[in-house]
Amino acid sequence: MKPSTLTWLLALSACTAQQGTPVELSFGDANVVAAGGAENDAGGSGGSGGLGGTTTSAGGSSTTTGTSASVGGTGAGGDPTLSFGPPLVDRFTPSSGPWGTKVTIDGSDLGDASRTAQLSVGVSLTLTPESVEVERWTETQIVFRVPFPHEGLVSVETDEGSDDAGSFTPSHEIAGTLPIAGDIDVLVSVSLESGSVALALGGDPLGIALFDADTWLETELPSAGVRPETLRLYGTSAGDLAAFALSTSSPPELIAFEATSDAWQAVPTGVLVSERTLLAGGPDGAAVWFSSTDGWHRVRPVDDVWQEDKGPVADPYAASTLPSAGATSDGALWVARARDTGSTFDDKGAPFMRQLAPDATEFGSEFQMGNDLDDYLTSISIVDHGRGLVVEYCGSDENLLGGPDEFECLTAGVVENASAFRDIGAETTHVQHAFASDARQWVTCHSSEGTQVTGEAWAWPCLDVEALEIDPAGAPVPVFRYDAGLVVLRRR
Repeated sequence: MKPSTLTWLLALSACTAQQGTPVELSFGDANVVAAGGAENDAGGSGGSGGLGGTTTSAGGSSTTTGTSASVGGTGAGGDPTLSFGPPLVDRFTPSSGPWGTKVTIDGSDLGDASRTAQLSVGVSLTLTPESVEVERWTETQIVFRVPFPHEGLVSVETDEGSDDAGSFTPSHEIAGTLPIAGDIDVLVSVSLESGSVALALGGDPLGIALFDADTWLETELPSAGVRPETLRLYGTSAGDLAAFALSTSSPPELIAFEATSDAWQAVPTGVLVSERTLLAGGPDGAAVWFSSTDGWHRVRPVDDVWQEDKGPVADPYAASTLPSAGATSDGALWVARARDTGSTFDDKGAPFMRQLAPDATEFGSEFQMGNDLDDYLTSISIVDHGRGLVVEYCGSDENLLGGPDEFECLTAGVVENASAFRDIGAETTHVQHAFASDARQWVTCHSSEGTQVTGEAWAWPCLDVEALEIDPAGAPVPVFRYDAGLVVLRRR
């Protein structure tokens, strides 16, 4: 129907119908209802209905319904023309993953930064649009991270109401928690059973804390006359936990610790070593190497009796640049030095190593451990980790233009049984290592990814790692410090 025709029909109905009596006209798919107003009233303009909708005009006011309708009320930014209902969640994903996983909630009336809104995660965490864990928060979508150690039901709440969005279950769990003072350090650790870990704790007196995959057990360790930094843990031939350390005397004496039914006993071995002594303990035993004027000597618990069983063996790197050494619990001795690898015009330096295998009488051939540094090395240090070693080396790059020299530190690692690997990265990247005879684990911290164990995300934000072991089943057993205590994490 043409617009002029519709106008004529409306005018005709207004003249012929009684005042106030509605007249309905039909055309196409639409209905038009006109009602006469007071004689002197000015008619209002009717709203436009949506496709297939209804438009109603009544004496100076108009309402519009249909697919293109607007909703009145109070809304975001204080707009008085918008209003909100209670939150309605349509989708929650994912429902599991490591702590730090980005969770997305889709729905409507979820709130935003301009009005009151919050997320409840479990029983002890509340997030708002301003929280650091929140990446996005709009009326239709919320994206946030679940931080360690929270889990459980997630609810969205605004002034208009609330809705349960879903439940988040971390892929890892806290296996056990040990309250500990902030000034107590974890000196060393070892794992002798699946899921378990034993820690040597600093303080006065020293202590042993054993987690048996279910509960913690703490005992004191006799510490009078003992150098705490030399304390090591290992497994005896029967698989029992044992410890040893050096005395404070000079020359130092090797002190063995034996566990009784309810306490530890310190047993002097009568074995005197030197101030240059290397100690290594692990699940498969222990070894002590010390250097004297005639070379290296080895002391081991043979049938659980400490005695010297090898030496003297001459050190091939005794007169080299930056000589260093380390021991692994299988009884091997490793020596290192800095060696030039570049030319006069391209100065480079790198760490090189040789190994004296557990049953060998002479050192093996030399191999490079790590990358070249331009121009030269300034330090090499070797840290024992039971079945493996971590080599930390630093170098300087001379600035020929007179500016400050560049300086960097890298790490590399070696595992027992003469199986070497190169693991290159910034000094602070790898915060802990653990070694098995044919495997290794390491903990790293990334601000965006959180704590990772061998490249796998475990917890966000980063946790302070205190110990890391590989249990007999080959699984990592990390120990972290959190909230005035130590926590052991494991996969669910």
